[in-house]
Amino acid sequence: MQSYTVRVFQALVVLIVAFGYDSAIFAQSSDHCGTEATLRYNLARAKSGLSIEAAPLMQSSIVSPSGKFKILFDTSGQNVTTKSYVDSVAKFADEAYLLEIDTLGYKQPPFSYDDNMWYIYLVDKGSSGIYGVTIQATQSPFGESASGLPLFKSYIQIDNDFPDSVFKTHGIDGARITVFHEFHHVIQFGSLGLGTLTSDVNFREMTSVWLEMRSTPWVKDYLQYVPKYLKN
Repeated sequence: MQSYTVRVFQALVVLIVAFGYDSAIFAQSSDHCGTEATLRYNLARAKSGLSIEAAPLMQSSIVSPSGKFKILFDTSGQNVTTKSYVDSVAKFADEAYLLEIDTLGYKQPPFSYDDNMWYIYLVDKGSSGIYGVTIQATQSPFGESASGLPLFKSYIQIDNDFPDSVFKTHGIDGARITVFHEFHHVIQFGSLGLGTLTSDVNFREMTSVWLEMRSTPWVKDYLQYVPKYLKN
């Protein structure tokens, strides 16, 4: 009975976050995902004929055990991280694929670039509190979804260490939920299409937060949204 109650409560949290909350508040003020703000920025730049945000240049990289993900990181400087952290991100990425594509049946999105891998950059997000962001890998869409929405290849950035002084959920737990969240955005970018209506934004964030809960039920990061909802 307790397990059922917990599951109902989790579903309620997702619904109130997605539909009872203004999308701009959720996407920008949740201190979690920077995808929506970056998407609007890049779409505006592309519309004006300017180049979209370029991927960062990193010092080193590894390939995940499955061969599907490339994890890019720095061994010195502001973005420095540890080998164990990099290895954990690679493991989480493979698990995200298994859950979201193999188990849940979402259509596999195109890879970030022509080497048949999805890219995950480990970048210091500083004091922004942004856990991660999914970004278009190309200036223009490669096609349209069945509903006529533009489709984009994309890559992921997540924080390089999730310090406890900045994030509600920190360290490896922060990395884990963010990988599952952002890989679902990769699926949305490349398989479902990117609408810009408020309802599109809400649904993208709702389902990505649900993937955190579905994949990692022992991490309750999503509870941070409840007080902001209740204040409104």
